[in-house]
Amino acid sequence: MNKLLFICLAFTFFLQMVVSLSSGSIDDGDRSLSAQLLPLPPPFSGNVAKSELKSENEDIDVVPPSIDLLNDALVEGKNVLKVRIVDASNIDKCKVTHTIDNEIKIVDCVWDTGEIYKALIATSVSPSGQDIEIYVKDINGNSRTSSYTIPVDDRVSSFFNFFQNLIPK
Repeated sequence: MNKLLFICLAFTFFLQMVVSLSSGSIDDGDRSLSAQLLPLPPPFSGNVAKSELKSENEDIDVVPPSIDLLNDALVEGKNVLKVRIVDASNIDKCKVTHTIDNEIKIVDCVWDTGEIYKALIATSVSPSGQDIEIYVKDINGNSRTSSYTIPVDDRVSSFFNFFQNLIPK
């Protein structure tokens, strides 16, 4: 995000320099373009994570966060796992642990909107489904771990196999 902001600011500065070098106006006969230089925005004051914001209830919160998995099923390949996390204080950590090709993967959740968090996970088709463990901790140290088994559909693979079979070998 900071790189994108820097690139936008650099591009804006470059455009301002071009317009100012051309005396603020461009004239090609019938059409003319005039520009007023805009001041650059002030520097970003810093990244304030949701977990750093103070909550009125943080001193009395002793209850661990509740975790609600929003995905009913996954497809083979990359998936966005959506989780609703509800707590009286702000969330400090959210991690998803899953296994792909006999290798344990741990990925961080990112805050989406409201109480919704997302994590990008990879899955493969398994008759028993994808085992997922979600760990959440709030800023008061209250934590909860929930385990789920989600069915994995191989519709994506069958879709690609359909088109591969159309191509003569």
